[in-house]
Amino acid sequence: MIDSTPRSASAAEVVAELRRRSAFVMVSHVKPDGDTLGAGLALGLALKSVGKRVAYFQQDSVPRNLRFLPDAELVARELPSDLPADTLYVFCDMSDWRRAGEHLPPVERENMLDVDHHLGNSLFGKRADRPGDRDVHSRDGHDGYGRVHALEYHSGGARPRGRVDAQGRR
Repeated sequence: MIDSTPRSASAAEVVAELRRRSAFVMVSHVKPDGDTLGAGLALGLALKSVGKRVAYFQQDSVPRNLRFLPDAELVARELPSDLPADTLYVFCDMSDWRRAGEHLPPVERENMLDVDHHLGNSLFGKRADRPGDRDVHSRDGHDGYGRVHALEYHSGGARPRGRVDAQGRR
């Protein structure tokens, strides 16, 4: 049974939910920027590294200056038809699920995780991960870092090297 009272989840609750599920859809908002897309791709890569199935949904195409990001080529408007019924949809950097756009298929609240730092967040998911609501922030202050670390994610050494300009050039 879902608790219908909107509230922020603890980091431990979020990590438990990520560990419990086997399939995920990282959802970015319309007119994507680096926050929504980067958060979803980073969490998706971390989940894949621990054996989880990940798809990426985005209504609009990936902006040219963000196409260098790992897995950016996998971002699509269409989702695989064989996703399990309990797939967790992770909404990254958006205060309301409607920001995902009109092409997102219907999703039960039970299968929504809302990862966002905006003050006006409507706490629309079963779980809402708002690092700013807690006294203890992740090391770098950005959405998801502590959750990824708690999953025991290993990048395998695949780290971007050097600075990247606004066009994605090194």
